[in-house]
Amino acid sequence: MARRRSPRRASPAASAALGVDALQAAVKSAEMLTAAAVTIGLRTSAMGAAWQGWRPHDHRENTRMVTEKMAAAGEFAAAAGSNMIAMQTEMLRLWTDVGAWSRLATLGLSGYSAMLKPYHTRTTANAKRLGRSKRR
Repeated sequence: MARRRSPRRASPAASAALGVDALQAAVKSAEMLTAAAVTIGLRTSAMGAAWQGWRPHDHRENTRMVTEKMAAAGEFAAAAGSNMIAMQTEMLRLWTDVGAWSRLATLGLSGYSAMLKPYHTRTTANAKRLGRSKRR
């Protein structure tokens, strides 16, 4: 009977880097969700004010809202596709290499960050821009 080799463990440095990546992804997610809530509130109040006739209706903002979401969805899909290919490649290595699990987790987090980026960029920019226009 052949002896089984003991599995290799991920290095402490790799585990620490994975923790930092996970924290950064969580912070970016929270920032994006907060900016999205602010943006929705500002846009909804502007639409309500226009509907009541208190301020002119901003057609550019409504058009921008739709086109930005479509552009972000396209970038998200591109990032998701390329990340899925990388993760599938790493999954094939799992059959022979135990250390691949930490690389797979790292790929997952970097892929999540890449997919989050277009939405994060737009929502934080919209919250800043709309917040400035509210103060005027």
